[in-house]
Amino acid sequence: EFESRGLVPTFHLPLPAYAELDEALERDGWELIIDAHILIADTLDIPTPPLAAEFTFVVEDYPSDQWLAVQGDSVGKKIMSAYPAKYISISHRSELIATGRVADSDGWAVLSRIFIKEEFRGKGLARPLLGELVKNSPSTKSALQVDISNSPAIHLYATSGFRAHHIYRYRSYKG
Repeated sequence: EFESRGLVPTFHLPLPAYAELDEALERDGWELIIDAHILIADTLDIPTPPLAAEFTFVVEDYPSDQWLAVQGDSVGKKIMSAYPAKYISISHRSELIATGRVADSDGWAVLSRIFIKEEFRGKGLARPLLGELVKNSPSTKSALQVDISNSPAIHLYATSGFRAHHIYRYRSYKG
């Protein structure tokens, strides 16, 4: 039935809690899609440095087409818009060059979609973006998910007050 609808069955497994299920899925041919760290931080511990003068923050209640275009992804708009959030971007000469999303749930600021266009990486934008995300949340705790292979992002988050909580593993069945 999944195939007829164009869907790929996927498990989202918190580890180590579901390590036994993960091992069984692997034996049965379920393909590893991604391993992701779930990182957490006390929101007050996250630095909020200023943004350089040639850049400006844009704060919106919904993901604009321009916001989505930064990552080249309009598919997630419906899903993201289904839950209240703030959509933060950094603008440079009227062009959006970085994005992030913060949604609040039970005292947690859930940060997602943090992305900086490649040509603007290494220009000191990531820490101000993280700071702006948490400034737009009333929550006292923060959480985010990052691909285990994304070493630069993991280093950024670790030096911004985040610590590892657990790992999520995504496995899909390719039949």
